[in-house]
Amino acid sequence: MNSQSKFIHAVSSEFGFLAEYGLQPARQLPEFVEFKGRDVSLHIWLGHNSNRIGVEFVFHAAEEIYTLHEVLETVAPDSVLLARFIAVDEQSMKRGVAAVAFVVASKCQRVLTCDSKTLGLLRESAKSERHSYTSTAQHGPTIVQGDRAWERKDLERAIEAYLAAYDGLDRVRRARLAYMQRLHISAAQSKR
Repeated sequence: MNSQSKFIHAVSSEFGFLAEYGLQPARQLPEFVEFKGRDVSLHIWLGHNSNRIGVEFVFHAAEEIYTLHEVLETVAPDSVLLARFIAVDEQSMKRGVAAVAFVVASKCQRVLTCDSKTLGLLRESAKSERHSYTSTAQHGPTIVQGDRAWERKDLERAIEAYLAAYDGLDRVRRARLAYMQRLHISAAQSKR
């Protein structure tokens, strides 16, 4: 049995509990297994280059896809780290698949049953998180310029960069910007 078929076998056996939720094996590719139900599907995959074990929840009616990370951030934030695995060999792949399956089985029941309240919370949480990632990605280089200017104590350039990237700033950088603006205003007033 090659490593790809071993992944399929491990996923098929560890995620067998999905049948209780009406999800049946639907597709098996070398590094991808899909369990499909009436309202939701689960994709379990092994990253080709990263060897990361990933899980996606696909909700058919809403045409929405959420990662296991997004689901856990909403329903069980304390379990996020328990569901992150890199498979460096066959044994770690098997342990990783088993651990991820355990987390899905023990923490994601309301998601697998498409509980409307839980799905609403998931949508809001993921929307906010995705917006944050998008803003940071869009403004990343400008934020880095602002950080470097801050480190050089070049307040004018730091303020300029942070203002240009304001939507992508985290809480710390927004506080830093407010601090620099106060310093800049104080310095301008003292020159008068």
